[in-house]
Amino acid sequence: DQEEALALSDRVAILRAGRLVQQGSPAELYEKPATRFVADFLGRSNFLRAAVTRRDGDGFVCEAGGHRFVQAGPAPAGVSALLALRPEKISVLRDGQAAANTIEGRLAAWSYLGAAYQLEVEAGSLGRLAVSVPAWRHGPAPEAGARVALGWDPDAAVVVAED
Repeated sequence: DQEEALALSDRVAILRAGRLVQQGSPAELYEKPATRFVADFLGRSNFLRAAVTRRDGDGFVCEAGGHRFVQAGPAPAGVSALLALRPEKISVLRDGQAAANTIEGRLAAWSYLGAAYQLEVEAGSLGRLAVSVPAWRHGPAPEAGARVALGWDPDAAVVVAED
């Protein structure tokens, strides 16, 4: 149970096929996974394959699925990046709201989980994105098929290594 391990531990070591993949505090591993495996193992993530188009100060600009995104943190060594974006770090934007990174999509499915709605959004060439929004902030139940605008901050996603 990953949630229990995160709640009870001061440090966590993640092994894969008998090899140490990453170790650190629960927050370090969850917020800054080093690899796709770690990001997927500790909760759910959306993965975006992006082409780095420009390095920009403490971050970089990239393109994924025909969309331009601004990413905080060091740019990867090459010209491509694999970004891990947690569902709870994506917001459903209301009319007039803005975010550094935005996309539009269609609500394909949703589940009410008490404290949150778990949404599945068809985002065109980016594929299906998982989005988790607090139920109290969302208002009435979402409507399948509805158009939605999604947004996230430049520091919401992290670059991870493919494994």
